[in-house]
Amino acid sequence: MLAPSDTITKITPVEICALLPRRMAALGLDADTVARFDPDTFGGLRRLCATCKYHEWCGWDLTQDYANPAWQEYCPNCAMLRNSTMSGHTTDLAREIEAVWLRDAFSGAVGALAVVVLLILFS
Repeated sequence: MLAPSDTITKITPVEICALLPRRMAALGLDADTVARFDPDTFGGLRRLCATCKYHEWCGWDLTQDYANPAWQEYCPNCAMLRNSTMSGHTTDLAREIEAVWLRDAFSGAVGALAVVVLLILFS
């Protein structure tokens, strides 16, 4: 397998912005969910990612083998991302999302049922 230094190319600012969500997805974290439920943490992750010197390496690693632990050697967000996945942050977020989904689904179902009952009563 080639080393990143043998094949690395410059990446665009748009590609740089996509690195954090891609890395998070590789770790089982949903960037949009973290941004919504923990905006301070996500903002910190984004700031560190933006100032990182290793965008090309990160892009290469994500493209070649996203499961390769080499990223942990250079990523300034390594500790926070690993902590999030190990601490059950993913599980907590999943539970929170499920609760919101169930609340919305239940309120929608109750609303639909109320409309049906009203239609039956007044028809």
